[in-house]
Amino acid sequence: DGPVTLTNAGNDFGIISVLISAGGYTGTISVTDINDMNINSMVDRNATINLIAGGAITQSGTMTSQVLNAIAGAGITLGNTLNSFGIVSATGGAVTLYGINNLTMGASNVTSLVATATGAISEVSGAAVTVAGLSTLTAGTNIDMYTNAGNNSFGNTVTYAYTGAGAHNALYKNTATGTGFAISTLGSGNLSNLSLSFNSGATATLGGTNMSVVTGNLSATGGTLTFGAMTVSGGTTLVAGNAITQSAAISLLGTTAITPGTGNVTLTNSLNEFGGAVSFSATSGYTGKLMLRDINTMTLGTMVLGSGGLIVGATGAVTQIGAITSPVGALTQVSEYAVDGPVTLTNAGNDFGIISVLIPSSGYTGTITVIDINAINIGTMTDKNATINLTAGGVVTQSGMLTAQTLNINAGTGSVTLGNSGNDIIGTVNVYTQSGYTGRISLRDMNALNLGTIQGGSGGVYLIANGNITQSGALTTPITAVASITELAGSGNVTLDNTNNDFGGLVNVSSAYGYAGRIKLYDKNSLEIGSIQGGNNGVTAQANSITSSGIVTSNGRVDYSAGTIDINNQVQGYTVKLSGATSGGNADITIGENGWLIVTTPSWQSSVNGGALIDCNDGLFTNNSYFGPDAITIVNPGSGSGPRIILRANAASLIGDILLFEVGGDTPIDSLPDDGINYFVKKS
Repeated sequence: DGPVTLTNAGNDFGIISVLISAGGYTGTISVTDINDMNINSMVDRNATINLIAGGAITQSGTMTSQVLNAIAGAGITLGNTLNSFGIVSATGGAVTLYGINNLTMGASNVTSLVATATGAISEVSGAAVTVAGLSTLTAGTNIDMYTNAGNNSFGNTVTYAYTGAGAHNALYKNTATGTGFAISTLGSGNLSNLSLSFNSGATATLGGTNMSVVTGNLSATGGTLTFGAMTVSGGTTLVAGNAITQSAAISLLGTTAITPGTGNVTLTNSLNEFGGAVSFSATSGYTGKLMLRDINTMTLGTMVLGSGGLIVGATGAVTQIGAITSPVGALTQVSEYAVDGPVTLTNAGNDFGIISVLIPSSGYTGTITVIDINAINIGTMTDKNATINLTAGGVVTQSGMLTAQTLNINAGTGSVTLGNSGNDIIGTVNVYTQSGYTGRISLRDMNALNLGTIQGGSGGVYLIANGNITQSGALTTPITAVASITELAGSGNVTLDNTNNDFGGLVNVSSAYGYAGRIKLYDKNSLEIGSIQGGNNGVTAQANSITSSGIVTSNGRVDYSAGTIDINNQVQGYTVKLSGATSGGNADITIGENGWLIVTTPSWQSSVNGGALIDCNDGLFTNNSYFGPDAITIVNPGSGSGPRIILRANAASLIGDILLFEVGGDTPIDSLPDDGINYFVKKS
């Protein structure tokens, strides 16, 4: 244990050797040199060696020690391949170390570092290693500069290299706040696990042309993280202080968990591959954006987004295994590049701000399915061949256009308002609601609108189209709920004649100026007609009972068929026909106080025989109109021959102020002739 102490500040050795003959030596060897120090031989595996040089420290022989503390005014080059160190602490310029077994770094502060060990490279617990420039760590097994590290500071690229076969772990901690640093790997064996921690103000670059495959897990925590080319077979955990970006494609084949800092996460290389679910955990107030792209399918895990939202693209199915939540107004945008890749975002806990699905490729035939626990605000969903399924706990609205082959909506408690003038549903729209639904359903289409099943609520149904309005399913609304229909096309027909329709409240139909289409309505129960602006091809309504409460006008025929018909406002057409629900059926027909049947033949149909046919058969006809006998008025009958007003009713059933005429005559009569025909005609 005898110490060797050669520490005079004026020492200036040529070559220095210290030989230990006794076994089990535990002493300390301390050498100081005012200039360069050249070590020939210092060999004892239990010794502590302290070296201080005014210049460089080099060697011409081998060194073995338990502890080596080296301080140099220049570089330290201890690269003999027979060296064997336990713990090495170095202060100086460029440092080169070699150990035939394991190498453990103590507290060090150097310009650059090249450390090689045939075994593992690690770090003394709590020690700080500071390297201003490049670092190359070459090990036969694992490199751990993380687990027990102090405040390490690597100011430039850190390269991991391996001499042993098989997989290796690399653990790395860096607190440098410089311009940035990079990590890459070289060697015959793949990197098994890589963990790194770096200062929030630093920029770390992972991968590149020399980045080996990480067969295990990757964990990175720090400031700005930039990926070069990299493959990680296991799980990836990224915790950023700022942005996460890439300069080349990455393959993260396990699950990926991202916690952002203050910047965006931009992993949008078209050749990226995320093999497992990608999760995202933004803190409150995060304003950045998450952007992802996958060459294949994309699985989204639990995502807590910031106000910048989410943009994700895939060339395959986009699915999820966890809920996506985002602030109000934040956009979640999915781009599906496959022609049939489904987009399935159906987690019951989803809470989107705005949801958009873009289909860049033509011929898409997939299905888009979205569930939101609260409201759904549709940004843009545009593909004419897609089937879109939406389920909302609250309102369904839009801030962009919607195009689809089929649209299915399961409404929650709120209204469905899809009123964008650029909407185009090529096929069918279905809206399903729960019992007691109080919302309003508003649909608009730039072309034709075909309704499937529409289960309206007390807020009513509002439809606008620039083409035919038809249906292949039933439209139902509760009592007092209004159905309002607007036909913008000059010739588009409104055909709502499904035999299971049940309009609970008023049905209003408005049309464009010069409208030439046909309006056809059917209700399996009672039909209350509000205002209808009919066209040249007339208005037809059929139900068990019909109440006409608003003004109905048409340049064509107006034809009501029901067991009970109440006319409580103006009904105008060049022919007005009121009759039973079935051919030859009975009808109780009443013209109310404000009721008025007006026959007006337009100039382009002046040759027709305009008139009014009231066919009660054996039913009851009642006239309570303020207009008295003129409750049926011929304004312009046209030039055709034939009767103008025809009333067919049982003689005993006539009630009210009725002016009767003989068949074919103009002379009023006081009573109904008992001829079994019961037709009464007013010619003019």
